[in-house]
Amino acid sequence: MKKSMTFGLVSMLSIGSFSSAFLNTAPIEVLAAEDNEDESEEITERVHVDSLTLEDAMMYGLNSDFSLMELEYTLESLRISEDAADESYDDVEDNLDALQDQYKDLEQQLEKEKATSGDSATIDNFDKKINSLVNLLRSLNIEEIDAIINDSENAGDPAATLETLLVNIEDFLSEYKVLEQSTAEKLAIVREQIYSLTQTLESLDAQLDQLDLNITTTFNSRIQMREGIKLSIASTFFGLLMSQEQLDLMKANLENQQAETNNAKIRYDLGLISEDEYEDATRDLTKLEEDIALAEKQLKNDKASFALTIGIAYNDDYQIVTPELGEVTLLQQEKPTEELIYNSYNMVNARTQLRIAEDNFDYVEDLDDPTDEQEDKAEIDIEVAKLNIESLEVELENAINAMFAQVESQYKAVKDAEKELTYAKEDIADTQLYYDLGLLSKKDYESSSLAVKQAELTYNSAKYQYYLLKQKVDSLGEGVILTN
Repeated sequence: MKKSMTFGLVSMLSIGSFSSAFLNTAPIEVLAAEDNEDESEEITERVHVDSLTLEDAMMYGLNSDFSLMELEYTLESLRISEDAADESYDDVEDNLDALQDQYKDLEQQLEKEKATSGDSATIDNFDKKINSLVNLLRSLNIEEIDAIINDSENAGDPAATLETLLVNIEDFLSEYKVLEQSTAEKLAIVREQIYSLTQTLESLDAQLDQLDLNITTTFNSRIQMREGIKLSIASTFFGLLMSQEQLDLMKANLENQQAETNNAKIRYDLGLISEDEYEDATRDLTKLEEDIALAEKQLKNDKASFALTIGIAYNDDYQIVTPELGEVTLLQQEKPTEELIYNSYNMVNARTQLRIAEDNFDYVEDLDDPTDEQEDKAEIDIEVAKLNIESLEVELENAINAMFAQVESQYKAVKDAEKELTYAKEDIADTQLYYDLGLLSKKDYESSSLAVKQAELTYNSAKYQYYLLKQKVDSLGEGVILTN
């Protein structure tokens, strides 16, 4: 057997956006047409959700991605082809073994025939030669010899008897030559069949090597694509979450702006401010209301698009559930860079390509009379494969180093945002006391409240970006090095 074998505020998140592979999605469920309708028609029914968690978004998205489905079918098809080729290899190998045994038998038969053919006779002594020829014919199991001698019409004529014997000897030798020629021809035919089956085995061997390469690369591409889609889903999910949080902040600001506008109206009516000052306040309010309406529309469109890509139904709206990300800790590189690179699917593909090139070189070297072009091309293929490995090592090492540099930078951004949030909460506590004592206006107090919300928004954004980096680091342990 031969078997080797990711709109809105999504841009606030610096990692990932909708990928082309992620946009190629399919419905979760397909139901047959209703009774009495054309059975060839199919109705796509999507899952309805009121709220969407990150885990569910991952599940829906991965289960409905067209590119992943295509790779799965391709992988299944390749494995079927490999099994068929492997079975053919076994059959040809069995036939070749049988032919080789037949060839050995024919060789032995030919040697045996040559050994029993006897030597040419000359007539030096009449009686002695006759007896010698008779004994020779008897040793060759020609039973008719006695009848030829005893029942011959010329039994009394030694010369005639000798002539008869010589004629029969000539007939025997002619028959032997035909038999010897037939065995030699059979040997030649079997030799040609052995050569043909050997060539077929070499072709099947090359076919199995190529199938092995295709299966390896397809399987690895599927895993890499899956990790990329997960990162894309998370990036878009956090983008929607940030858009919702930004919209909530805008609405909170709208309440303050409305209060300011109402206050400006009272002051204008009392003649405390000019008409221009009052109009400025109303314009600010109108602009904020327009911005909120636009942000709501954009968020709705983005959520509808996201629902479509992950294969769920979108009616009026669904809630994006804020995930529990836990405490943020600094991620450390646990395995050496060389080990991460060596065990990556990227490098497995590259090494497989090199192995195929080396096998092909050995095949060319084993040919009876390989051409210079065949040898040169086989050598070049090996050098190209080695060059690809060296280039990939540099690319992956840069990607890993950049990844952990981003981790440190983003971890600092999270901690800085956390400090700013702490400061904002401390400020609002002081502001609350001053406001309760009547030392601070309501406007100033509400502005401080908005500062806390803004600090929370910045802190959450930093955490979400850090989570995406963590997801990329986690992929390293799975053999996937995301280079973009």
